[in-house]
Amino acid sequence: MRILGISASRRKWGNSECSTRMILSSAAAHGAETEFHRLDEFDLQHCTGCLRCVYKGRCPLDDDLYALLDLCEGADALVLAAPVYFLCMNSTLVALMDRLLTTDALPVGGGERRAVTVNLLGKREWRGVGRSYLNMTAWLLGFGVGQCLDVVAEGPGDVLMHGVNCERLEKTGAALAAGTELPVARDPGLCPGCMSDFFRIEPPVIVCPVCGYRGDLGAYVERGVFEDAGSKPRIGREWLKWHIDDWLRPSATRYMKRRREVLRRMRDLKNASAHA
Repeated sequence: MRILGISASRRKWGNSECSTRMILSSAAAHGAETEFHRLDEFDLQHCTGCLRCVYKGRCPLDDDLYALLDLCEGADALVLAAPVYFLCMNSTLVALMDRLLTTDALPVGGGERRAVTVNLLGKREWRGVGRSYLNMTAWLLGFGVGQCLDVVAEGPGDVLMHGVNCERLEKTGAALAAGTELPVARDPGLCPGCMSDFFRIEPPVIVCPVCGYRGDLGAYVERGVFEDAGSKPRIGREWLKWHIDDWLRPSATRYMKRRREVLRRMRDLKNASAHA
């Protein structure tokens, strides 16, 4: 069992790194081979929206993205931790997620490999939407999210001061190494895909705005349970491949038909802006 741990925080030995290392240390004590990286060790440039990864099968930016993806391809399990700074996951992980359309160039995986994600919060009431996007990132990297831990820790390294947090992280590492059931059960009121706890109401259903799962509105209101109401969730590489083939590549054909007119209008706007 080879477990890859990634901390998406830019702070060395902050709560994200400490949480990741605790899980890995526990897993190693139970026989797993572990490897740790900080995400900011990798040169990850910002997506420019050129969509060459869609049309040509590979991102043209010359950086460490494919080295990171190769690490993920070689792992049996993933531990991915990121902090919520202001209602969403931090910018380092956003930069990676924006680039993951390029996973279409890699073998499609069904998410059989497990991931544990750790969502670091300073205040639970301000948790925002970081958890959903953190889990979506793990899915796009080719791992099925077996567990997402919300961990409340205020200052840097504060996670080490709470015995409950440490116990949960250590038990998770042991279970991940052993391939047994992860110790924290999923909340039945969460989206079954990205584990979101916020939904759009479209009677008679509720809809997860991140991964598209549809749940029965009545069941959610009456019993607080998310019951699937015929979903086609947008999680994992299979969905991503369908999305690229069904919509993104045809959109390129549509764009090329009007590209000449788009460029003409762009020149007109540039000229007008220069004289404004």
